[in-house]
Amino acid sequence: MGITNIGPCGCCGQVGPCPCSDSNCLYIWEFVADPINANMWVIIDMCGGGDGSTEPCCGCDEPSSPGEYLGEMRQTPCVPIAVGNTRCNCFHCTITWDAFLDQWNPGYCLGPNYESNAIGCNCPTSGFEPGTFHGQTLENVICGCPS
Repeated sequence: MGITNIGPCGCCGQVGPCPCSDSNCLYIWEFVADPINANMWVIIDMCGGGDGSTEPCCGCDEPSSPGEYLGEMRQTPCVPIAVGNTRCNCFHCTITWDAFLDQWNPGYCLGPNYESNAIGCNCPTSGFEPGTFHGQTLENVICGCPS
């Protein structure tokens, strides 16, 4: 799945890989009113190739060393977001064991404010050990994009 085919919830979910090699993140070394660090890297452009946009499946690593002067700009390569679906509005769900059907039944994926947000999200039910009793639940199952 490439960065132009990322599913309805706008992320790679758990079906990647999503390449991030075509663009960079841009940082500037600036003075900030921070009680610990007076100067720090501030991101100007995330993984969008310099046009202010972002690639939903990619993240930015901050430059590894401090800037040499205020206003210095540095680019760092974009990196794939490999775990979970941090660019989704889908977070987690609870699945319930149905002993009569011998299967896990999905619940609704919760969104950022714990609202039910099943649209465009997928609560997986495969890849888990069978339940041991009817009504058993597994909580905090990571939701993903529909495949």
